Amino acid sequence: MTAPLGTPIADCDPLAWRVRRAIDQPELPAYLPRPHDDRLRATADEVLRTGTARIVTLVGGAATGKTRACWEVARYLDRRQPGRWRLWDPGEIPEWDHAGDAIANRVDGHTVMWIDEARYHLGFESSPVATGLLALLRRARPVLVLATMWPAHWDTLVQRAQPWSRVRAVLTGTAVPVPETFTATERAAAADGDPRLAEAAATATDGRVIQYLAGATGQEQRHRDAPPAARAILDAAVDACRVGHVPRFSTTLLRVAAAGYLDPEHRTATWFDDGLAYASEGHRGVDGPLTPVAPDGYLLADTLEENGPTGPYPPGTLWRAFVGPTTDPHLLHTLGRYAAAHGHPEHAVPLLAKASGAGHAAATALLADLRDRAGHHTLAEHLALRAGPDAVLALADRRYRSGDRDAARTLAAQATDTRVLRQVSWWHERDGDKAGADALLRQAADRGDAEAVRLRALRRHLDGDHDAAEALYRQAVDRGHAGALRELAAMRELAGDDVEAEALFRRGADAGDVRALGGLARLLDRAGDAEGARALALEAADRGDSMPLAALVSTRHHADDRDGALALALLAADRGDFRPLHTLADLRPDGEELLRLAADRGSVDALADLAALRRAAGDAVGADTYALRAAELGDAPT
Repeated sequence: MTAPLGTPIADCDPLAWRVRRAIDQPELPAYLPRPHDDRLRATADEVLRTGTARIVTLVGGAATGKTRACWEVARYLDRRQPGRWRLWDPGEIPEWDHAGDAIANRVDGHTVMWIDEARYHLGFESSPVATGLLALLRRARPVLVLATMWPAHWDTLVQRAQPWSRVRAVLTGTAVPVPETFTATERAAAADGDPRLAEAAATATDGRVIQYLAGATGQEQRHRDAPPAARAILDAAVDACRVGHVPRFSTTLLRVAAAGYLDPEHRTATWFDDGLAYASEGHRGVDGPLTPVAPDGYLLADTLEENGPTGPYPPGTLWRAFVGPTTDPHLLHTLGRYAAAHGHPEHAVPLLAKASGAGHAAATALLADLRDRAGHHTLAEHLALRAGPDAVLALADRRYRSGDRDAARTLAAQATDTRVLRQVSWWHERDGDKAGADALLRQAADRGDAEAVRLRALRRHLDGDHDAAEALYRQAVDRGHAGALRELAAMRELAGDDVEAEALFRRGADAGDVRALGGLARLLDRAGDAEGARALALEAADRGDSMPLAALVSTRHHADDRDGALALALLAADRGDFRPLHTLADLRPDGEELLRLAADRGSVDALADLAALRRAAGDAVGADTYALRAAELGDAPT
């Protein structure tokens, strides 16, 4: 039997779980709950009550008490159910690629999953942790996932993420803000508690009580007061983090990088050792701006990483310092991408080349782009072919737009992925070169690409050569293309052969082509089988294609079957597609009543339309009522 993941909470040392040491004493100071703690406990209670998994992401700046709050809610669960809850960090999985499987399949109930500094776990779209969490949330077991994140990282990973992002899907709706400062009431309560907390409340006149208590204020002050050599080392570390480096640095990297931040008159024989000694000196029991870490490195205080002063583009010594000690291809790509985006290919290329040599496809693609822009076209094409189809397409597009279509075709033909040939074919088709387009599709088809065969068939069909189109469609069908079955069926339907059309539509549906259900529904409806057509249209809608249902609504309406059309439109609305109901509202005299039906089912557009109708009718109260309902659902009509 596999041992459960994690450690019993009662056996955990909070300092080992990255809860900050406070000034003067190793013991944690007394805890003063704040509003975000109430939300944490409410979520913990929900996990206990429902037996399901929940995620909370504490979003706040460095040293604001996020990790301590996580520790306190973990202890709360352990007090509620003593001895049952365990604490587990996915970073304990030795093989990072296996973390997703561990989260999805090995996390038992009564686990607090600890994702402190979640940017390191979820900071890229292919994160296995995000994949595992999506699976975990679908399972019925009491698990509380606690994540912490700075506001800037939340903005990047959630607010600015693509709608389909797995990380965004995991984190959306989980944020609990942690304030940077104490309120006056909280400062007054702190003054009556633990002596260290009282000192922090009295001294931190700006309200940054936790930052003072955790020593972050002192770390910031040491940075501001640093002598030139120490300031150079710390500024280099801060800049390194600003351009994408992790906050851990080797001594060699710091030495090489800091030299570019120090004026020659301050470069004594011992400048680096003296500066490092100052930067790593602690104060009142709390680490200094840099903390020594084994075997030969230093960790930058996160308050400096987040809040350190930002300056101009960093000097060349920093970029040269990155190349040697950095081995992580993802990090090399991140750094190289920053340099490239800021117009410094001379700094980007060495980093990207090293990442490319380690097999990083995105770094190879960017390197290909930079080499091509520098005039190294043969090398760029070689790199693009290594990077993959997107990189090849980018170069082919540049060749094509510059007027060198032969070069674009030649490059596309070298790609192992025939999608490149199809895309370049489309460019030729768009610009009127049908012969060139067909030649490229033929190359792709000769390499086994069934979609290329289907596209050739479609173009013959659009040109009116139906015999050639049908022959090519049948070739695509023979190669297993389900969409070609549907399009061939539609051709047979247009030719009046409903028998073969129905057989082909059924084959397409059986092969997983949801859109084939619409063709079947249309044939059955025309043959008088209204119930059969309705059943197929509903099946298509339940599988994500609501067009057949909308088509039946239109058919019923134009056949004067008002009740049948409305019933089908309501079925579509119940499945989240309000378009048929809106269409009927435009066509029928009782349109406002139909809009109310749509609004009652959650259509924001219907509420906005009703607000406009009421306002046009002089009913300001009714208009405002509908506008308010729309605003509550996420849209504010004007």
